[in-house]
Amino acid sequence: MWLNTTSKPSFSSKSRGYIGTHEREVVSSTHDGLVSREDWDTVQEIMNRHSRVKPSNSGYENHFRGILKCPDCGRGVLLHTDTRKKCEPVLASYFQCATYRTKGKNACSQHRINAIDIEKAVLDDIRKQARKAMKNPDKFIRDVLSGMTAKNAVNTEKLERDIVKLEKECADTDKLYIKSYEDYSNGLIDKDNFQLLSTHYSEKQNQQRSLIEQLKTDIDMSRSNKTDAHLFSKNIIEYSEIKQLDGTMLNKLIEKIEVYEPTVVDDVKKQRVRIYYRCVGEIK
Repeated sequence: MWLNTTSKPSFSSKSRGYIGTHEREVVSSTHDGLVSREDWDTVQEIMNRHSRVKPSNSGYENHFRGILKCPDCGRGVLLHTDTRKKCEPVLASYFQCATYRTKGKNACSQHRINAIDIEKAVLDDIRKQARKAMKNPDKFIRDVLSGMTAKNAVNTEKLERDIVKLEKECADTDKLYIKSYEDYSNGLIDKDNFQLLSTHYSEKQNQQRSLIEQLKTDIDMSRSNKTDAHLFSKNIIEYSEIKQLDGTMLNKLIEKIEVYEPTVVDDVKKQRVRIYYRCVGEIK
């Protein structure tokens, strides 16, 4: 809900000025949503991926629209079809870096991957993660957290103890400041010494309070990440026996997939694909 969509320049003014949406005060959660916050955020993210969608004329349904990314230039890895091939659409289709396609090899490399290969790689990884989650949920959640940022797996109990300790130190600093003021008022220290002590205690308190706020942020982040990990574990278990991919599944589970340039080692082609699952990132 938006507050203050218009404003009056003064109390006596009869006209009201329009306030732009980017400057308005927003109040969230004023009523029950028709869909979950998770589904809403997912849809908004999908809608922001691209401005237009071209229907496929090749017969191959592109489930990866907006998901495949080039790790070098950051642009999308887009679907193309070799219409000269007389075979199943999936066998004639491949993905290629948009920058390479439009600007050539001097701007970026191909990052080309066959549609059937990326489908198999992603399908196998989803099934693998789903079966790990089913076999040992606790270990799977620990693995998920370890793949997130370093702060995701912090010990919240230790951080809470650190906060209590810092709050006590902050209170002690308050007492020292009060004591120095009393000494100054009683003539036990001069003005210069009081100002020096005052500056020292003020800086110390600012550092302590800043650190307390950072620790509280870390705790909130850790709890949020654990919630995300549990939710992801619950969601992916549904797909332990899937036979083929679809767009709904990919958008629910995956944020993006980075497709690297293939390499040839001992006459064997190898290609790295990094899958970033929604809310939890890459799972090692």
